[in-house]
Amino acid sequence: MTGTDLPIEVKSRLLDLARRLPDAARSDFVRNSASQLKNLALSHENTLVYGAVGFIVGELIDNFVTIPIPLTEAVACLTGDYASHALGAYGAVIGLQQDLQRNDLRKQVAEIIGSQMRIAINRA
Repeated sequence: MTGTDLPIEVKSRLLDLARRLPDAARSDFVRNSASQLKNLALSHENTLVYGAVGFIVGELIDNFVTIPIPLTEAVACLTGDYASHALGAYGAVIGLQQDLQRNDLRKQVAEIIGSQMRIAINRA
């Protein structure tokens, strides 16, 4: 995970924390924290899977729920061609909810950041 992959709130918080560290420890802290946060995100596989399944089901609905308009070549899409986006988002929310129930995400994030702060301080 690079700095551009992180949500702006996470970037801001990591940079705020890094400013409290000695100059020599800042880059390692940010790099290691971002890497471990990426691993944490990847461990929430239900979010990814449910989102993907929702998107695929939505695409099927978008493609099958169309009505040809008589005497024209136009087609009316009853879902407005948004079912894939709506169901993808819904699936991701359901998957995230299941992942969060399984893991206490806030605790894990705090442990990652705390651990990296201790490592950075000890290196300085």
